[in-house]
Amino acid sequence: MTTQVRLRDLMPRGHEYMAIDDRLSALFGAEQTSLLAIGVSSGDVFRSDVLQRIRRLTEAVQQLPGVIPSRVMSIASPRVKALTASSDGVRVAPLLEEIPEDPAQVRALRERVFSYPMYIGTHCCPAKNSAVARNLLS
Repeated sequence: MTTQVRLRDLMPRGHEYMAIDDRLSALFGAEQTSLLAIGVSSGDVFRSDVLQRIRRLTEAVQQLPGVIPSRVMSIASPRVKALTASSDGVRVAPLLEEIPEDPAQVRALRERVFSYPMYIGTHCCPAKNSAVARNLLS
């Protein structure tokens, strides 16, 4: 016998939070979705210390009970990809392979993230001052 807590069971029918949960479920394909945001009070999230925090948060969330690790998405997730053209073809790799230390590398990462419209508003705020880790619970 196991105990299972479902948010849906704890909310009154017709509550506005249920409508939000229904929309998230339809968008992300899971009954329970959580969003974690990391924000900075000045500058943007494209700083080595903040990127390290995003990576640690992403990895920690993947280890939580009930979380589907492959469905945790953030700019630090290995499943969030970037495409790079080369003479051999196209390279598909994680968007954030290494935490950049050099300002030029940080700038290149910022430009790479913002070159993918699908990541703006889902993984990174358009104002660049916050990033989101989204995860789906089983």
